[in-house]
Amino acid sequence: MKKIVILTIGLIFTLLFSLGVYAASARQGTVAGVNIPTPFPVVTLLNQEPNPAQPGEIVTLRFQIQNNGTETKDNVVAEILPEFPLTVYGDSNVTIGKLRAGASGAETVVIEFKLKIDESAVERDEIVHLRLKFDGQQRTYKDYPINIRTTDVELLVRDVITEPKMVAPGDDFKLTLQLANNADSLLRNVNVKLNLSASVPFVPTKTTAEGYLYQINSNTQRGIVFDLTVLPDATGGLYKIPIIITYTDESGTAFVKQDFIGLKVTSAAELLVTVDQTTISSDVRNGEVTLKIVNRGLTDIKLMSAILEGNDDFSVAAPEIYVGNIDSDDFETVDFDIALQTYDTVVELPVVLEYRDITNKKFKETVIVPFRTGSSGLFVTILGSIFKFIFTIVVIAGIGYGGYWVYRRRKARKKTSNYMK
Repeated sequence: MKKIVILTIGLIFTLLFSLGVYAASARQGTVAGVNIPTPFPVVTLLNQEPNPAQPGEIVTLRFQIQNNGTETKDNVVAEILPEFPLTVYGDSNVTIGKLRAGASGAETVVIEFKLKIDESAVERDEIVHLRLKFDGQQRTYKDYPINIRTTDVELLVRDVITEPKMVAPGDDFKLTLQLANNADSLLRNVNVKLNLSASVPFVPTKTTAEGYLYQINSNTQRGIVFDLTVLPDATGGLYKIPIIITYTDESGTAFVKQDFIGLKVTSAAELLVTVDQTTISSDVRNGEVTLKIVNRGLTDIKLMSAILEGNDDFSVAAPEIYVGNIDSDDFETVDFDIALQTYDTVVELPVVLEYRDITNKKFKETVIVPFRTGSSGLFVTILGSIFKFIFTIVVIAGIGYGGYWVYRRRKARKKTSNYMK
């Protein structure tokens, strides 16, 4: 009895093994040299053209069909079964006639289909299936990969950001390069190197001149941050910095991109405007006022004009005067001919300064310059005149009273002298 059970179990395992071998032979050929008593087509994808294919292209697929079983009774029809983003371009069915028994080598059948790749296809392997219809049955062969690769694998510097926005000589700042992956596949091993040669006034401080990102996903942006310092003796201006970007796509293909970024070195203007000298006084109401314009900033300014518009307090002969360039820690003077129309002690001169910084950016600011006219005011002048008049009268009266007093005293002395005699 035990022998029967053991033989039965052995027979079952043998049968299962044979079925496994038979199933595995679906694309390999006959089963261990055993002839299959039915038609047994085997389908192989020979190639695709072009390889890889790009979105929007027409790709040609060539399949090889051999028969590891008996000859088919009817003609065999092959049908391609694509999925989006692949669509059939032309015929989706091909009639290949009867498959001969054991057809192999030169006797195999080669068929081809054309597929259109949608323009929105992403970079990856898409899958197609093939269905064979023969002798009243159909069989589907699945998962043939179609290699699709895009040509827009490119990493762009989308933005260059400095914090603070304006950097001056001696400043520490953060430089952020915003990298955009415009490809439809992720990019890996992104390395950015700044070429900080002796010709540019920047040095790395807390970081090196290289930055690294492990990956940037498709159609996304990521930033690489550098900590830099502007050299204290840097000249203001716009500096071009070469950068080298290296990265790989999903297939492991390496890319090298060389580009430039621009960094500005400038500072906010610190302008001091004062009255240097004048010919106007309390007695002279018309004359020349010389203004001194001092550049106390760290960078030069260019193409300055000074504008002084008249108002109720004064009038100006020539309101606008060209000043020119003013270097850092230097000054220029400008002369305005004005006529005072007020007797106020101090007159405010609203001077409008228009200029460009070292990077040619335009600026406009108004500086109020207090101008002391030398006059005490109309009321004070009139009051002074009254005081002078009163003082004169007092002086005259004092002189008269003094003369009268002297006269009376002399007269009294004379009387006393006559009486003594």
